[in-house]
Amino acid sequence: MNIALLLLFLVFCNSSHSRGLITNVTTRPEVLNIGSIFTFDSVIGKIAKLAISTTVEDVNSNPNILNGTKLSLKLHNTKSSDFLGIVETLQFMENDTVAIIGPQFSATAHVITHIANELQVPLLSFAATDPTLSPVQYPFFVRTTFDGIVGDITITTNRTKMVDFTQPYIESGLVVVAPIRKMNSSAWAFLRPFSPMMWGVTGVFFLVVGAVVWILERRTNEDFRGPPRRQFVTIVWFSFSTLFFSQKEKTGSTLGRFVLIIWLFVVLILNSSYIASLTSILTVEQLSSPVKGIESLATSSDPIGFLRGSFAEAYLTDELNIHHSRLFPLNSPEDYEKALKNGPSAGGVAAVIDERAYMELFLSSRCGYSIVGQEFTKIGWGFAFPRDSPLAIDMSTAILKLSENGNLQKIHDKWLMKSACSAEGAKQAVDRLQLKSFWGLFLLSGIACFLALILHVLRMVRQYYRHVDSDIESSQSTRRLKSFVSFVNKREREVKSRSKRRRTENKASSKIVHDQECSSSDGLEREV
Repeated sequence: MNIALLLLFLVFCNSSHSRGLITNVTTRPEVLNIGSIFTFDSVIGKIAKLAISTTVEDVNSNPNILNGTKLSLKLHNTKSSDFLGIVETLQFMENDTVAIIGPQFSATAHVITHIANELQVPLLSFAATDPTLSPVQYPFFVRTTFDGIVGDITITTNRTKMVDFTQPYIESGLVVVAPIRKMNSSAWAFLRPFSPMMWGVTGVFFLVVGAVVWILERRTNEDFRGPPRRQFVTIVWFSFSTLFFSQKEKTGSTLGRFVLIIWLFVVLILNSSYIASLTSILTVEQLSSPVKGIESLATSSDPIGFLRGSFAEAYLTDELNIHHSRLFPLNSPEDYEKALKNGPSAGGVAAVIDERAYMELFLSSRCGYSIVGQEFTKIGWGFAFPRDSPLAIDMSTAILKLSENGNLQKIHDKWLMKSACSAEGAKQAVDRLQLKSFWGLFLLSGIACFLALILHVLRMVRQYYRHVDSDIESSQSTRRLKSFVSFVNKREREVKSRSKRRRTENKASSKIVHDQECSSSDGLEREV
């Protein structure tokens, strides 16, 4: 496609000779001056610079193409300024430039096409798309059209309205890259598997379960009775000894065993998870980063870097509501590295957001940085063709064949999966075990404790009203409450023994009354 562009140059050059514009030249010129005007910091400018330079080198390396004539290419960077574009175009026209590739913007083209018509210097532009730049009005302005665009072109909704894309040949969503550091082992490494909140909730539940079992067992189990100090020590010891399944106190009540079985299951899961995480921490080199992903980055106030001209800027501001003042445009991988190395405190950034393929290429030659968190958009790269072009279908078919036979993945792995840190065996740090991963277990244990306590209280109330003295039952509420507390503190066998003795006495008393009544009736009968 670039060769076709250069052929257009030659057509114009030949037409210029035929019109007598170059009257003092009787032989073929040794050098033809060609100018190029682009904003080379932009995506289009970068692609154009590479394509044009490569084509000029190809043409000059083969003397048969232009019969010994060499092309001299001069590049000017307009830096997104229409004024600079106009000035540099005029400079080209003053220096015997036979053709100019550009300009990139329609506003610049509107100004310089008038001069190009007067001086008869052709302008060839594929980026100035204003339809009012008509070849009828401006015969020396040629709007070139490529048959297709091959490169790292992101498939977006707006672009699909203008061109047809092939099937994506690579998946490349946005990712976060941040500096990482090695986590050295310490004397307190055994605390790292659990987060502080996880440690706190686990300790509280050990004590809660011990207290619940003590309440359920103290009326029927001698192991849970005694002086207050001994009972407190029993609660603490019993609670934490379940961690190693070594509790010596036996549970006799059904409710106590129910609570303990549930809690031992929870302890088993906690033990297994803790051991697995601690083993990973002690045996695998750990890397950590203050940035955990896009969520933590969005809620912070740290500066964020992105590729200038990328759609990432609009996504961050429109979709994630990140203020524009936090975003810093960067131009190259070298800028990425410098900004990340300086950090927010020295005028740099906390993280850089760009497409995964670019970041994998960035990380392939740099250590000390890593992708953190998950990919938070799903997009791809494809080749672009004019609408309804049959080439789009042919290229999509070829891409699908490469994907099916595995060659597409091999290409990706060869060029993008290299790592500068692979020799060190570095791996991203395993996150601490958070409470959210285990709240279901704690909820199950809590429900078991709550149900057991409710049933235990109802059972005690029922026993209290069955065995309480009638005079206490009819007394005031304060005395009744004290009586209930005293009842709860008694051993269950004492209550049952007292109740049995009272029933025996009641039976004996009833028999005596019955015998007396029978004797009285017999005496009355004899008197009669």
